[in-house]
Amino acid sequence: MNIEQAPAQNVYLQVEGYRPSSGSGSNYWTNETIGGRQVARRGQWLVRQLVYENGGRSARLSFYRHDVAGAVAGKWSPDSVGTYPRLN
Repeated sequence: MNIEQAPAQNVYLQVEGYRPSSGSGSNYWTNETIGGRQVARRGQWLVRQLVYENGGRSARLSFYRHDVAGAVAGKWSPDSVGTYPRLN
């Protein structure tokens, strides 16, 4: 991922997968980030996640910052190519 803009120096993030619920026929979003929610700052990062491995076929990023309002902007691919510092 490449975080180009953030409302604060650090933001919390997690990769969520849309996973089927056993037996109910419905799906739900769940955190699939290895190590749980992470703290990141602007820059390029590799974020390890298990969306596909745990049955999800859709993924999204969620960002949190409890004391500052604003938007996070950048680029993300769930299957990165290249070498980047690992966030988790």
